[in-house]
Amino acid sequence: MFFFLQAYAPLGRMKVVADNPVVTSIAESLGRTPAQIVLRWGIQQGQSVLPKTTNESRLKENIDLFGWSIPDELCDKFSKIEQVKRIRNESLVDSQSIYKTIDELWDGEI
Repeated sequence: MFFFLQAYAPLGRMKVVADNPVVTSIAESLGRTPAQIVLRWGIQQGQSVLPKTTNESRLKENIDLFGWSIPDELCDKFSKIEQVKRIRNESLVDSQSIYKTIDELWDGEI
């Protein structure tokens, strides 16, 4: 049995991605955009990335992810990015639900 991790809208809110100093530093050093760095990192992690855009120039940029890679020493810098849950999903928490609190929903991971 195979499990395949897929990142739908992996850029989330692009401003959050573009403002991250780790991402921007790697993008500058490789002459790429922050979006390309994040998408390429996902590919190198074995994910299927499905970026969403209606902007033609960003579409072309999103396609230009092959024929280059992020070196391992730069990929290691991604571990320095603080992990946060941007979507808490309070709508799934209720006294009648299987998840009574946010901590139960996220299993203490937030």
